[in-house]
Amino acid sequence: MMALLLALSALAQDVDGFAEVRAQGYIGVDGDIPVFMVERVRPTFTAPLGERVELSTTIEAGVSQGWRAQTAFADLAEREQLSPLVTEALGQAEHTNELLAVSAASDYLSVDRLYLDFYSSKVDVRVGRQALNWGSGFAVNPSDPFPEVLLTQPWKPRSGLNAVRVIIPFGELNAVRLVAASDDSFTHPRLAGRVTVNALQTDWSLVGAWREEIDEGIVGLDFKGTLGIGYWFEGVVHLSPSEDPYEELAVGVDYSFPVLEQLMVTAQYYRNGSGRTEAGELALFQERKAFAPAFSGRDYLMVAVSAGFTPDVSGSAFWLQNLNDGTAYVVPSVSVVLGDRVDLSVAGQVPLDLLGDGGEFKPLAADLVTELPGADGTLKQVDLSGIVPAATVIVWTRFNF
Repeated sequence: MMALLLALSALAQDVDGFAEVRAQGYIGVDGDIPVFMVERVRPTFTAPLGERVELSTTIEAGVSQGWRAQTAFADLAEREQLSPLVTEALGQAEHTNELLAVSAASDYLSVDRLYLDFYSSKVDVRVGRQALNWGSGFAVNPSDPFPEVLLTQPWKPRSGLNAVRVIIPFGELNAVRLVAASDDSFTHPRLAGRVTVNALQTDWSLVGAWREEIDEGIVGLDFKGTLGIGYWFEGVVHLSPSEDPYEELAVGVDYSFPVLEQLMVTAQYYRNGSGRTEAGELALFQERKAFAPAFSGRDYLMVAVSAGFTPDVSGSAFWLQNLNDGTAYVVPSVSVVLGDRVDLSVAGQVPLDLLGDGGEFKPLAADLVTELPGADGTLKQVDLSGIVPAATVIVWTRFNF
């Protein structure tokens, strides 16, 4: 890996990226110092290999220390003398270095991007590990064949995916996008296509995809435009021979006000046709299938307000409301630019229960008491409230180079 890094440094015409330190404090959990620390560096190298060919790669190296829900649960299991099968079922593994939670180089060093770009007047091709994101929706993208919701991780870049992506433009604003991809072990193929045309100041896209892991296809429509106010619709139908079809959609608007440096208001309704309308089982013990919708309920309202107070100071507030069970998730944040290269951000993550009945984002205290098998084979009542934060405070600073 070091040899690759040195070789890329020698080839690269451009190097950029960032180094970051992040602290996450958890309120209402067990532990003497419920703080989780991360230190990481993420350089990106680009180098032309010819007139129409360019190599890009992003390497991430990082370590972490401190409070983890998995470790806290393992401590709870030991205190309550639970069966070892319980922690094994939740994927709790011991590490060679418990302080940094690492056992191998892959735990602290990864190549998150490594791809070649080929450009021509008729087609653009990207081959290798790359980031892919389709769709016009806010925070969630139902038409994305490779979905990833980064709501609770605003610092996280989109994960890399092994893929071949082809873009074929026709006209000035129209294009066909085709993707052939796979999982990290190159055992499960994924195919996707998207055709976009621009008419009436709106981008209209037809989307289709198939994912072999779960033998599921999606077909749908995505459009986004503006008529004084921004608007979008993104919807698909999930099709599988083993399950009933269901819909997933997002429809929303946004508007920018001439206030301060900028004031943007965004609102969106999101529907997961496979979701529940009542409170479900504790998320800690749910198994989320590959490509399943990120939220377990059916109907959601998302509202965001972002403001630029000065050129160097901005803030935002995001509200995610489960319309079925009355629980919500609020993410306020403030960012400050310090000089030319340093950013400082502070964010909170606060679950709320507006109806007092508990639900997806904030279970009742009674819902956090569950029966688990003990080491002697009998069922024991265990209180899990000590590993479910009442709120989280996140501070991170980033040096951009």
